[in-house]
Amino acid sequence: MTDPIAVLSTLAELLSWVGLVLGALFLIAGYTQRALARSWRPHDGAVVSVTDDVVSFRWFGTDGELHEGSDDREPGHVYEVGDAVTVFATERHPASGRIDSPEHGGKALRTVGWVLFGLGLVSVVSGVLLLFLE
Repeated sequence: MTDPIAVLSTLAELLSWVGLVLGALFLIAGYTQRALARSWRPHDGAVVSVTDDVVSFRWFGTDGELHEGSDDREPGHVYEVGDAVTVFATERHPASGRIDSPEHGGKALRTVGWVLFGLGLVSVVSGVLLLFLE
């Protein structure tokens, strides 16, 4: 196995399996997270208390009930009591809210998944081409 083509062929085989399998798993996880993030609906809310690292807020859910929740403060945001905020809550659990937007849901996982899957495809093609050079 000192032949460079054999080493490259083995490396391409390994990268194709790792890239395709891990890439597919990351893609499934990313698209699942994106689908779950779409269930969060925006509601108008108000800040009721602010501490060093936690913001408490209230909002009316789609069920007509008044809900209260808290979330970690986002870096760079200054909240004052009485400020209007957009609260995101799900219809299945309207009492759990968050003030950070769920739009990014799974974007990093999908990006890593596509990169790994692309690496796997390139490795498959190069592995097939290396078969003709042996």
